[in-house]
Amino acid sequence: MMFIVDFHFLSYKDGKGHNNVLVEQPALIEVEAGKSVTINCTFKAESQHYSVIWSLGCSNRSPIHSEVCYRQRVTLLRNQITIFNLTENDSGTYCCHVDLYGGYQGTGNGTRIVVTQRGKQNHADSKRQDTKYILYSIIGFEFCIIIALLVFVINNRLQGSRDTHKKDEEHNMEPTLHYAEIANRKVPSRPRSKHTEEKITYAPIKTQR
Repeated sequence: MMFIVDFHFLSYKDGKGHNNVLVEQPALIEVEAGKSVTINCTFKAESQHYSVIWSLGCSNRSPIHSEVCYRQRVTLLRNQITIFNLTENDSGTYCCHVDLYGGYQGTGNGTRIVVTQRGKQNHADSKRQDTKYILYSIIGFEFCIIIALLVFVINNRLQGSRDTHKKDEEHNMEPTLHYAEIANRKVPSRPRSKHTEEKITYAPIKTQR
């Protein structure tokens, strides 16, 4: 894991007339044990002739790479320092000291390194993922309920429309009664008379539209 933050600042003179360089470095870096970290201090200078010293703590200028516990675990590249195979004992404040040609000097505010237990950060990430999963599950469940309610309402409206249409069709298909005139005539078997008796009745006839 690597963190590199760049900041650029100009030089200035303090109250005693000393030429100082404004140096900046990241304030805080958290990293898991067993991994590596890179700290970068940045300053602005017209000359390329300068030296950088990294120390543990800002009150001294003792080079960190000379410390026994950091040997074989520290690499320096211009104004960067990389510490490998971190342990919880490596937690602390690391300062960048800059010396420029012409008597210019500067010290950063220090970068606090916090080395966490291995797997602790992954556990926190896993916990956040579980929270997101639960939240998405709740949202998905509510969405399904809304869809189900919409389907239920739409089906009810369609069913009601079909029932109304069916009733209208049944009403239109009700038979209409018409009466037809039926003439029954009695014809005597024996001598016909000049006048024939006629009887008229009406019978219903069903017709469909």
